[in-house]
Amino acid sequence: MGSDAKVKHTGWPAWAAWGLVGALALLGLLLGARGPAVRWGLWASAGAGALWLAWLARRAGGFAALDLEVVIRRPHWVQMLTHSSIYVYWGWHVPLVRTQVPLILAQVVFAFLIDALLSWHKRRPWTLGFGPIPIVGSTNLFLWFRDDHYHLQLAMLALAFASRAWLRWRRDGQDVHIFNPSGFGLSVASLGLIVFGHTDYSWGSAIATTLGDAPYMYECIFAAGVVVQLLFGVGLVTLSAVVALMGGGLLVHALTGVWWLENEHIPIAVFLGMHLLVTDPVTSPRGNGAKVLFGALYGLLVVPLYWGLLAVNTPAFYDKLLQVPLLNLLVPALERLGAKLRVPGWPLKPKATQRLQVALWGLTFVAIRGPLRHHPAADPAYWEGACEAGLGAGKKPDDVRACGNIVRAWGTVCEGGAGAACLHLAGLFVEGRLVPSDEAEAVRWFGAACDQGAAEGCARMALAHTEGRGGLPVSAVAADSARERACVLGDGLACVTLAGQWIDGRGGPRQPEKAVALLTDACERNLAQPCGVLGLLRLQGEVVPKDTIGARSAFDSACKLGLSPACAQRDAIPGP
Repeated sequence: MGSDAKVKHTGWPAWAAWGLVGALALLGLLLGARGPAVRWGLWASAGAGALWLAWLARRAGGFAALDLEVVIRRPHWVQMLTHSSIYVYWGWHVPLVRTQVPLILAQVVFAFLIDALLSWHKRRPWTLGFGPIPIVGSTNLFLWFRDDHYHLQLAMLALAFASRAWLRWRRDGQDVHIFNPSGFGLSVASLGLIVFGHTDYSWGSAIATTLGDAPYMYECIFAAGVVVQLLFGVGLVTLSAVVALMGGGLLVHALTGVWWLENEHIPIAVFLGMHLLVTDPVTSPRGNGAKVLFGALYGLLVVPLYWGLLAVNTPAFYDKLLQVPLLNLLVPALERLGAKLRVPGWPLKPKATQRLQVALWGLTFVAIRGPLRHHPAADPAYWEGACEAGLGAGKKPDDVRACGNIVRAWGTVCEGGAGAACLHLAGLFVEGRLVPSDEAEAVRWFGAACDQGAAEGCARMALAHTEGRGGLPVSAVAADSARERACVLGDGLACVTLAGQWIDGRGGPRQPEKAVALLTDACERNLAQPCGVLGLLRLQGEVVPKDTIGARSAFDSACKLGLSPACAQRDAIPGP
């Protein structure tokens, strides 16, 4: 790993720690607009850090007794650069990532402070270098808590550093931490979210989805991983993880016709974990055989975790996080087993061995790059065809695995922002042929379509609120709100229906002026039906003053937009 640059200092390190306390307090002020959890989380961390630091100084006999060593270790700054390359490329394409940058920088300050305090708590010098940054970087590649729960992000980081400080053992005569710190914090936080049913506290699903929004993210991750593999000799871990998951999936499909994972050979977030999470050189095995076993287990455990999480109605993005601490615990056993299996070593020097392993992984990546991007089941229509085939064999929708995958496949596309996919899925639940008929599920997906900007989804939600369908209470207010949104999104019929309610006073007081304003706005947005109704109102002169010229203009607009009756009404008005 290269030699470490060390310089020892005494006397002033406590002032550096006080500077970090002050920086956290200032960040709490600057970032307070993000919400009380951000502001008070940072202020509470600064306050607790100040009290802890004062107690440590008293125990040591004064602030001058708290010493520090500046140690620059190559694994730390290399990991910092590789993580940064992912963030820069990802953030270039995904605005959500850019919004997290200030919060991540605040975590870096917090990480340096807790690293100092834990070191002095254990009566050791504070080893100052780049060490805390990779833990923060790796953690934030996989899980962010939302602003309303930012204090939990800080708690997760504190847990990661505590595991590094106190959960240790001796390997090869060295005292080292047992668990990958970021992996430990991520796994415990994930278990908490799963057990208490609060995945919504985090951006975990968005992270797993938006990683794929960057067009060449597989290649970017591969390039970052190669740097780590060349320097730390962990290429076999990544290679065996990829081969186990993707190769096993292809083999199972060839034998059974069933895909392990529904629409991806290796999800992009799992691919990231194979490169920059499970490859920590301190907590992964050293022997070649053990590396192969370690990587293969990481890849294979994705499958039962994926299906197990879905079985308990939990998002599957935890499938690359939960197994990491277990694998860290198994490292000594895997090293013994790897030695007994007599997996042959490379007849080369260590550096040449690392280069050979990376070359093998590079060739493998070139071979699988196409299939990684184009899984045959990525198109939801694939599962509809498979479901149709099963029904043709006399099975029921809930007996056919492919029919269940229709919902997940279309649901994924819907949640990615495609309102048409939401509408299609809602229609399937209404039809009840490929999936069991379920009015509540249909209404849920119509609501999702409305949220994604599909006018028809809003119109169907208005109907559901009007008639109390799908478990929704009857609510004229909610129905009107949904119709108004449908109107804004381009549903002319919704505009006309809502305007009619306001003119007649159905479900509330009469609001003719508001109705006319709605129709006028809709007509100006080139919606034919509102233009036609606006023409009638102006011609009749009951709701608005009679305006023959205005009526002719509205009818003319409706005619040009394809509303045939409006053409005849325009032509029936005398005048030029």
